[in-house]
Amino acid sequence: MAAKQNKQRANNLLLRNASDFYTIPLENDYTLTEEALRECLDKRPSKQIGWFYPDLKLLSYKEGVTELLNKVERVSYSLMVTAEEEKLMVACSCGTQVEKLCIHTFNALLRLLNFDKTYNVKMFLPNGAAQTVVTNRQYFETKQGTQNLFKPKPNLGSVYAINEPLADYNIEDELTLPAQPKTETKETTICYVLMISRRHDLLPFIIPCIGKFNKAGDKIKVFSNFLSGIQKEYEPSLTEEQKTLNRICYDMYKLVEKLPDQLIHGEMLFNGTEDVSNVFSLWQKAFNLLLDQHIYIHPFFRKRQLKGKPTPSWLIKVNMQKDVPVIQFQLIDKGVFYQLQMKFVINGKAISNCKTLDTFFLRSNKNVYMLSSVRDAAIAEWMERSGNRITVFKEHFADFEKSFLHPLKKYYEVKKISSPVKK
Repeated sequence: MAAKQNKQRANNLLLRNASDFYTIPLENDYTLTEEALRECLDKRPSKQIGWFYPDLKLLSYKEGVTELLNKVERVSYSLMVTAEEEKLMVACSCGTQVEKLCIHTFNALLRLLNFDKTYNVKMFLPNGAAQTVVTNRQYFETKQGTQNLFKPKPNLGSVYAINEPLADYNIEDELTLPAQPKTETKETTICYVLMISRRHDLLPFIIPCIGKFNKAGDKIKVFSNFLSGIQKEYEPSLTEEQKTLNRICYDMYKLVEKLPDQLIHGEMLFNGTEDVSNVFSLWQKAFNLLLDQHIYIHPFFRKRQLKGKPTPSWLIKVNMQKDVPVIQFQLIDKGVFYQLQMKFVINGKAISNCKTLDTFFLRSNKNVYMLSSVRDAAIAEWMERSGNRITVFKEHFADFEKSFLHPLKKYYEVKKISSPVKK
């Protein structure tokens, strides 16, 4: 009996069974931090090794307790998790005698931490991600792996109350952005190249470039260096509109150089709204002047590419269209969930095969349209990040309607429709 007591109090530490729930204190707003987690690791060195990079799989949710499969190679245990506002309670089926957490539980929770070394345990609350996924398994990935725990199938886009980029997102930020009204053959010619950063370094900008026609004079076959269109030797052949465009191009690039490519960073709206609005204003001035010019799209990866010539195989000839798309939304009743989808409409007709072309623009085949405002651009970017559709299970709809739909309806048409019945 004495030997058993000594074993249970090894190194003067009172041990517990890992199968019993252990409580981890949380930071504000249901947040588990790495610092708090490490405070719960068994202090005995022999209990701090092994169980590297476990894979987790959601098994069940019952009476507030989430059961996860915690597996490394061929060995697995059940990890039980339940959460409240200021505490996370965990238990492991290994039954190991530990001071605080067994290594299986510790490393499993460590895998859940984000890059900022925190994890929001709201996922394990009633009506949280765990319960929703278990109740609606057919809509979520079932493969083993931490990255698949709450991962919706691609046709759902982002799921409200479960996935980024919707978590803790405030749509009011985009909706209050400025909504400005729309503004109203030789051997060589000047072309204008719409530059799209593939590294998301810069907002879209346009560069004048001299091109040489083929013998038939109906197609440009050779392009000079970027910015060749502003060289003085070509100035006498430029129209007044082209001279104005060149000045706008220069002013635009100087502004774009110091701005990021995207309006939304993480879940936060970029705070340089005035500068973005100034770039957008320059695009509005340029857009109508570009309607009758030779326009190409050209992706690029590094600024140093601007010192050379366009890559012919990367150039895409497009037409600037003066029609301005209107953003509309459809809220489709899919039975167990609603799905919010965005569409772009011109003269009452939806644009087909339409994709956002970086910030400010849409592309449909070879036609390029400019959005009407910075607000529209931010909303389009937000929806694209959400997989172009947002799925809301009906148990979350009341909150979604209050947080998203009501603010959205102040500025955009939202039409509620029923999904067609399959015969």
